[in-house]
Amino acid sequence: MEDRLAYLDSWENFILGKIRPDAKWSLNASVGAFRPEEAELLMHGSDLLEAFHALPPRERELGADLLKTLISAMRWDLKNFPAAANGNAVKLGVKDRPLFDWYTYAIAGCVGEYWAKVFQLPTDLEHFATSYGKGLQRINILRDAEDDWKIGRVYFPRADFESRGWLEKCPWTDDVENWKAYRAEYIRDTRELLQRGSYFCDSIPKLQFRLRWASAMPLLIGLKTLDLIEKNSSSKQKITRDVVKKLAAGAWLKVILGQKFTTRGALA
Repeated sequence: MEDRLAYLDSWENFILGKIRPDAKWSLNASVGAFRPEEAELLMHGSDLLEAFHALPPRERELGADLLKTLISAMRWDLKNFPAAANGNAVKLGVKDRPLFDWYTYAIAGCVGEYWAKVFQLPTDLEHFATSYGKGLQRINILRDAEDDWKIGRVYFPRADFESRGWLEKCPWTDDVENWKAYRAEYIRDTRELLQRGSYFCDSIPKLQFRLRWASAMPLLIGLKTLDLIEKNSSSKQKITRDVVKKLAAGAWLKVILGQKFTTRGALA
């Protein structure tokens, strides 16, 4: 964990300009404990930072704000679940719903906000973009819940689990009916966030075909994933490639025809 925190601090310092301009990115610890894709990212740190600092000033400023928020969430994650990487049982959960809401914003909702600014959409649309990202992250949390549990991580609000007596038992195996009720409420709230996100997708200029299509695909995949989870006892679900292809084709047709992705309740 210490190596990961150190690298996060280093990334943040370079991105925010806290390191002198002539300083070079360097590996200050072994990358052997990292996954291959993580090690590759670290080894290409200089190239990535060079590309970042070559961005136009506005894009670099927006990117720096985004990365600062993302890094704060990553740092919180490491500190909140220090033993999870070793498979030790922590299972504390996120303290309460406000903190859970912050986490979904800081790990994904801020990305939606960033894209709204990049597209230079009206500022009142940033709320919809933020909801979109938070909804997608809530799906990730639900899908990964069983695997996270096994290595000692619970991303659901601790207060929710504590009030239901789930701190010492696994809800989806030891308290199935109550878990189903909780999951149904969670899915409902998540779907509402995605519905608001659909309004963000429709707000991208219609002639920006590729951007509208790319922004809508996570929405469609997310909604389809929620449908699949609702039909199965396990939340660990993933739609097939064939389904993704059908969604992609349907989304492209909608974009070409100028049709909306907005679903009922998106403006609520």
